[in-house]
Amino acid sequence: MSDVFRVGLVNRWEHCDPRRETNFSNFMIQWHLYEPPFRATEPGQFESVLLELPLQADGSEDGSPLYSTKVRPGVCFSDGTEVTPAHVAASLDKTPSFLAQASARARGNRVSFKLRRPNARFEMVLSRHEHVIVLEKGNELLGTGPYVLAPNSQPDRLRLLRNRFYKGEVRIPEIDCTVYPVDPNGSRRKLLEAVDRGEVDFTDELARDDLNRVQRMRKCIDLGYCTAILFFNTERKLLSDPAVRRALASA
Repeated sequence: MSDVFRVGLVNRWEHCDPRRETNFSNFMIQWHLYEPPFRATEPGQFESVLLELPLQADGSEDGSPLYSTKVRPGVCFSDGTEVTPAHVAASLDKTPSFLAQASARARGNRVSFKLRRPNARFEMVLSRHEHVIVLEKGNELLGTGPYVLAPNSQPDRLRLLRNRFYKGEVRIPEIDCTVYPVDPNGSRRKLLEAVDRGEVDFTDELARDDLNRVQRMRKCIDLGYCTAILFFNTERKLLSDPAVRRALASA
């Protein structure tokens, strides 16, 4: 059995800053290269990744809640640099979506967070996929994840190799990500043909209509990212009427 796990994509991967806006293909790959401070394991539960749990409540400053915690010992970026509170604070303070929630700074051997408003589940903020911790080193953006990009990787063909400084278990030595672009008419024919030739071990990029044509892979249909929330400003007189809000929601 090959030690290479082959993934089929339809969009090119752009090596951009994972803390800023990204497309779905980037997110799928970056999650293997970079890590957030915490990771959600099940509803309401989190596990420590880079920072220790639980967060310690440190009162308030200027009316803003304060929390702090320590960096897990022995966690390193992919070049062997050990993660410090200063690394965590510097990375989060360059993350726009984090700055909308809080600010971070290093205080001795701890990372301190000053929230812009009370948040009983601030751990959730520190588990978001774009709140990963990045070390900027020259033109490189280094992470702490289980894989690193191979030097010969291209936007259409990526090789993810095991990060030798990663503390956890990495079961797959190499992940090969190949892009099969969609046709001008939107068809994913190239990816489907690669699947039928046995060149792809995993993809979640095929449309539902293509699944009946797949013969050489096990198929699984699951729920996607289909949840939306609509908020209404009930302070306005027009929207104070529940019937109006229900009508707008139905529309």
